[in-house]
Amino acid sequence: MCQPYRGKICSQFVGNHTIYLNSRFNQDIIEKYVEDVFKVVEKSGDVSFQCNRFAIPYLCHSSFPLCDESSTPHKPKMVIN
Repeated sequence: MCQPYRGKICSQFVGNHTIYLNSRFNQDIIEKYVEDVFKVVEKSGDVSFQCNRFAIPYLCHSSFPLCDESSTPHKPKMVIN
C-alpha cells in the first residue's frame, strides 16, 4: 500500500513523498527500527564517515521506498542514483 511518509528519522531523504509499505509493518514500527539502527551506526567505530554518507540514505530508501502509484497494484519505485 502507499501512504505519505509521516516520520522524522528519514525526512531529509524521503521528504513528504508517498512511500510503499508492506502491509505486515506500519510506519511507526519501521521508524523505530531505523532509529535504533542509526544509533548503532553512529556509536560504532566500524563505520567510516565516508561509508556512513551512503549507508544512512540507503537505509532510509530501502526501509521507506517511494511508491509507484502509476502501477496497479501499487509497488515500490526503483530508485537509481
